[in-house]
Amino acid sequence: MQKAKRRGRPPIDAETEQVAVRLPKAWIEAMRPHLSQNIRERLYRSLFEQQLSEQRDPHLVRLGGQIEELARRVRRATRAEWHADRISHQIFMETLRLLFESEPTPTAEISNVKSDPKQAAELIFNSYLEEVREYEQGKNLRSKLEGGNG
Repeated sequence: MQKAKRRGRPPIDAETEQVAVRLPKAWIEAMRPHLSQNIRERLYRSLFEQQLSEQRDPHLVRLGGQIEELARRVRRATRAEWHADRISHQIFMETLRLLFESEPTPTAEISNVKSDPKQAAELIFNSYLEEVREYEQGKNLRSKLEGGNG
């Protein structure tokens, strides 16, 4: 006799517990297509946000704030978001170039990198793009949320 195939979601590797939470209907409808995944991802980010902020490089935090401020100024000047309009995008990219060029270049040589900086940058960036693609396909964060190694 063949065992009947179980219905429902596949089991999660990590030990879990079901909880009931009352949420506004609008929130549920907005997240409906992937409700459980959305809730787990948002909880994960909330739980680990403080831990991540304690590990943040203050120079990167400052730079991130500068980039956000430049984006606001471009939006005010052009009346368009940098990611929605070709001219606004070009202006924003130019402001970023100016921002990065204004950053002082350190004189110390601490790293042990022997390769050409442009080649190293391409390797790092390509690795980053691959992780972004995996995340967008729902692999990385979901794996971490479910107790895997990600």
